[in-house]
Amino acid sequence: MKCPLLVQMSYIKSLPRYEMATACLKEECALWFKDNESCSIATIAQGTVYLHKVMLEVAEKMPTWRQFAKCDGGLSR
Repeated sequence: MKCPLLVQMSYIKSLPRYEMATACLKEECALWFKDNESCSIATIAQGTVYLHKVMLEVAEKMPTWRQFAKCDGGLSR
């Protein structure tokens, strides 16, 4: 596993993006969950992606502003 905190990126216009990451320190890292045996950064990222998906579903189910309007602006003539 490569640590997301230790990623170095270099950008050169003539070359594609190059990433260099160091290996995960696991138990030696302060961000390592001993109980789950996982990285807290990866856990937070997965939780954020899940919450984003849930919020998109909520947004799709919300009514539009036109459904709350008292009048239709004279469009129903």
